[in-house]
Amino acid sequence: MGNHKIYCDCDLNTFKSPCIITGNSFRPDLIVEMSTRHLVVIELTVGYETNLEKNYVRKKEKYKILIDNLKDKYCSVKYVNLSMGSIGTIFKESRTIENTFHAIGMEEHVYAYLVKRIIEICIRSTYYIFCKRGKDWENPDSLTW
Repeated sequence: MGNHKIYCDCDLNTFKSPCIITGNSFRPDLIVEMSTRHLVVIELTVGYETNLEKNYVRKKEKYKILIDNLKDKYCSVKYVNLSMGSIGTIFKESRTIENTFHAIGMEEHVYAYLVKRIIEICIRSTYYIFCKRGKDWENPDSLTW
């Protein structure tokens, strides 16, 4: 993937915070800063399948101002709104994620693997939440990337 920098909101021990790029008001899940001053901003939302479109629109509106502001600072900014259902369904408008992975230089087998893992973790998380309703939460290995 070249000299890209990755900012990720999930593991601040490994990755820098997206706030370095966006400021403290917005914190998307993942930002890839390419060496050519191009950004890819990825926001993941997981909810019920009946809310896929609603969640997609809500996040798109939430990040619209940020994306417009970033376009003033970078050559290009691509925003990917990955709206998924709790059983791993990917909203039709979010299926551009594979094109985005390809555009940043990932090989097909790598991004195919990533999409499968994202779906798998959605399903595992949903099952874990179901099993833990009314009980104390733990940090199970089954939810670890």
